[in-house]
Amino acid sequence: MTTDDFLRALEATRDRYFWSLVPDRTGGLYKERRKHPRLHLRASSRFDHSLQLDPLRAVCYATTGQLLLSGSRADAIRALGMTTPAAADILASASDRTWANIDGTRVPVVRLLILRNQMLEAVGLEQEVTEVETETVGPSRIGNA
Repeated sequence: MTTDDFLRALEATRDRYFWSLVPDRTGGLYKERRKHPRLHLRASSRFDHSLQLDPLRAVCYATTGQLLLSGSRADAIRALGMTTPAAADILASASDRTWANIDGTRVPVVRLLILRNQMLEAVGLEQEVTEVETETVGPSRIGNA
Protein backbone atom coordinates (compact mmCIF):
# COMPACT_ATOMS: atom_id res chain seq x y z
CA MET A 1 0.00 0.00 0.00
CA THR A 2 1.41 3.36 -1.03
CA THR A 3 0.90 6.62 0.83
CA ASP A 4 -1.71 7.68 -1.74
CA ASP A 5 -3.51 4.33 -1.29
CA PHE A 6 -3.42 4.88 2.46
CA LEU A 7 -4.91 8.37 2.15
CA ARG A 8 -7.77 6.99 0.03
CA ALA A 9 -8.36 4.18 2.53
CA LEU A 10 -8.26 6.70 5.39
CA GLU A 11 -10.89 8.82 3.70
CA ALA A 12 -13.02 5.71 3.17
CA THR A 13 -12.90 5.03 6.94
CA ARG A 14 -14.01 8.55 7.77
CA ASP A 15 -17.58 7.63 8.76
CA ARG A 16 -16.64 4.42 10.60
CA TYR A 17 -14.96 6.30 13.44
CA PHE A 18 -15.11 9.47 15.51
CA TRP A 19 -11.94 11.35 14.58
CA SER A 20 -10.28 13.79 16.97
CA LEU A 21 -7.03 15.54 17.80
CA VAL A 22 -5.92 14.33 21.21
CA PRO A 23 -3.30 16.22 23.27
CA ASP A 24 0.01 14.48 23.94
CA ARG A 25 -0.13 12.60 27.23
CA THR A 26 3.27 12.07 28.78
CA GLY A 27 1.79 10.67 31.96
CA GLY A 28 2.85 13.69 33.98
CA LEU A 29 6.53 12.72 33.71
CA TYR A 30 7.53 15.83 31.80
CA LYS A 31 6.35 19.39 31.85
CA GLU A 32 5.02 20.56 28.48
CA ARG A 33 7.63 22.85 26.94
CA ARG A 34 5.92 23.53 23.65
CA LYS A 35 3.95 26.67 22.94
CA HIS A 36 1.37 24.44 21.24
CA PRO A 37 1.24 20.85 22.55
CA ARG A 38 1.33 18.00 20.07
CA LEU A 39 -2.08 16.85 18.94
CA HIS A 40 -2.33 13.21 17.91
CA LEU A 41 -4.83 12.21 15.23
CA ARG A 42 -6.90 9.39 16.71
CA ALA A 43 -9.97 7.38 15.82
CA SER A 44 -12.49 6.23 18.40
CA SER A 45 -14.76 3.33 17.68
CA ARG A 46 -18.39 4.32 17.38
CA PHE A 47 -19.17 1.40 19.70
CA ASP A 48 -16.34 1.75 22.23
CA HIS A 49 -15.18 5.32 22.79
CA SER A 50 -12.37 4.19 25.09
CA LEU A 51 -10.68 2.41 22.18
CA GLN A 52 -8.31 4.89 20.50
CA LEU A 53 -6.57 3.94 17.26
CA ASP A 54 -3.91 5.78 15.32
CA PRO A 55 -4.78 6.18 11.63
CA LEU A 56 -2.59 3.23 10.62
CA ARG A 57 -4.42 0.79 12.91
CA ALA A 58 -7.81 2.32 12.09
CA VAL A 59 -7.26 1.70 8.38
CA CYS A 60 -5.92 -1.78 9.12
CA TYR A 61 -9.03 -2.65 11.13
CA ALA A 62 -11.37 -1.17 8.53
CA THR A 63 -9.71 -2.89 5.56
CA THR A 64 -8.54 -6.24 6.99
CA GLY A 65 -10.79 -6.73 10.01
CA GLN A 66 -7.73 -7.15 12.24
CA LEU A 67 -7.98 -5.11 15.43
CA LEU A 68 -4.39 -4.51 16.41
CA LEU A 69 -3.93 -2.77 19.73
CA SER A 70 -1.08 -0.72 21.15
CA GLY A 71 2.40 -1.99 20.35
CA SER A 72 1.34 -3.85 17.22
CA ARG A 73 2.20 -1.26 14.61
CA ALA A 74 4.57 -3.66 12.84
CA ASP A 75 1.68 -6.09 12.45
CA ALA A 76 -0.48 -3.33 10.97
CA ILE A 77 2.28 -2.38 8.54
CA ARG A 78 2.57 -5.99 7.39
CA ALA A 79 -1.20 -6.45 7.16
CA LEU A 80 -1.51 -3.37 4.95
CA GLY A 81 1.52 -4.28 2.84
CA MET A 82 3.23 -0.95 3.51
CA THR A 83 6.88 -0.11 3.50
CA THR A 84 8.39 0.84 6.83
CA PRO A 85 9.43 4.36 5.69
CA ALA A 86 5.90 5.14 4.43
CA ALA A 87 4.38 3.86 7.68
CA ALA A 88 6.91 5.85 9.72
CA ASP A 89 5.92 9.04 7.89
CA ILE A 90 2.24 8.31 8.52
CA LEU A 91 2.80 7.66 12.22
CA ALA A 92 5.01 10.73 12.64
CA SER A 93 2.48 12.95 10.87
CA ALA A 94 -0.43 11.53 12.87
CA SER A 95 1.47 12.12 16.12
CA ASP A 96 2.37 15.72 15.18
CA ARG A 97 6.09 14.91 15.02
CA THR A 98 6.69 17.02 11.96
CA TRP A 99 9.90 18.77 12.96
CA ALA A 100 13.50 17.57 12.80
CA ASN A 101 16.71 18.65 14.49
CA ILE A 102 19.19 19.60 11.77
CA ASP A 103 22.56 20.94 12.89
CA GLY A 104 21.15 21.92 16.26
CA THR A 105 18.18 23.78 14.79
CA ARG A 106 14.60 22.54 14.77
CA VAL A 107 13.10 22.82 11.31
CA PRO A 108 9.79 21.68 9.84
CA VAL A 109 9.79 18.58 7.65
CA VAL A 110 7.63 19.77 4.77
CA ARG A 111 6.61 16.31 3.51
CA LEU A 112 5.35 15.39 7.00
CA LEU A 113 3.42 18.66 7.32
CA ILE A 114 1.80 18.06 3.94
CA LEU A 115 0.94 14.48 4.87
CA ARG A 116 -0.54 15.59 8.20
CA ASN A 117 -2.74 18.15 6.46
CA GLN A 118 -3.84 15.50 3.94
CA MET A 119 -4.75 13.08 6.74
CA LEU A 120 -6.70 15.77 8.61
CA GLU A 121 -8.56 16.60 5.42
CA ALA A 122 -9.25 12.91 4.70
CA VAL A 123 -11.02 12.45 8.04
CA GLY A 124 -12.79 15.81 7.99
CA LEU A 125 -10.72 17.65 10.56
CA GLU A 126 -8.98 20.95 10.19
CA GLN A 127 -6.22 22.26 12.35
CA GLU A 128 -5.11 25.82 12.87
CA VAL A 129 -2.10 26.34 10.62
CA THR A 130 0.99 27.84 12.22
CA GLU A 131 3.06 30.55 10.57
CA VAL A 132 5.79 28.07 9.66
CA GLU A 133 3.29 25.76 8.01
CA THR A 134 1.80 28.66 6.08
CA GLU A 135 5.21 29.61 4.74
CA THR A 136 6.44 26.10 3.89
CA VAL A 137 3.41 23.99 2.99
CA GLY A 138 1.82 24.43 -0.36
CA PRO A 139 -1.03 22.68 -2.13
CA SER A 140 1.15 19.88 -3.52
CA ARG A 141 0.41 16.29 -2.55
CA ILE A 142 2.68 13.58 -1.21
CA GLY A 143 3.65 11.13 -3.92
CA ASN A 144 3.77 7.37 -3.55
CA ALA A 145 6.09 6.32 -0.80
